[in-house]
Amino acid sequence: MQRPLLTAAFAASLLGATPALADGHQFEILTSQHALMLTTVATGLEHPWGLDWLPDGRMVVTERPGRIRIVSPDGTLSDPLAGVPEIVSEFRDGLLDISVSPNFAEDSTLFFAYSLKEGDLRRQEIASAQLGEGSLENDALLVSTGVRVTTDPGN
Repeated sequence: MQRPLLTAAFAASLLGATPALADGHQFEILTSQHALMLTTVATGLEHPWGLDWLPDGRMVVTERPGRIRIVSPDGTLSDPLAGVPEIVSEFRDGLLDISVSPNFAEDSTLFFAYSLKEGDLRRQEIASAQLGEGSLENDALLVSTGVRVTTDPGN
C-alpha cells in the first residue's frame, strides 16, 4: 500500500489534533493553540516510517518493507539506496526509524533501526552507515537487542 509522506503529521497527532481535508494535497490541522497546514511532499512510498532532514534540505525516509530513499525539496523520490541490511518486514517488523548524524557534514553518517529474522525468531538492531552516492557504505552494527521473540501474528 502506497501512502503520501506528510510533514508534521505525527507531531500533530501527538497534540491531539484532528485533520480536516483541505484539498487533495493539503491537510489543515487545528488545535486549541495552533493551525498547521500539512502538504504532501512525496508520493509513491510504501509504508513510510521514519524520516529526518539532511543538511542540504533533502529528507531521508525509511519504508518499512526495507528501503531507504532520499526525497528532494521538490518531491522527487530517489531510487532505493543500495547496501541496506537484509531485514524482515512482517507484522510489526521492518525498517523503522532513521536519524541523520549531528556531524553529518563531516561524517555522512545515518543511524537506523530494523528487524531481523532467524528462523522463527526475531530481534531488533540499530546500525550506522555512511551515505554514499546512491548507497549506504561502511555499515556497522551498534546495538542488538539480543532478545529474540517468536513469530507474532500481530494479536
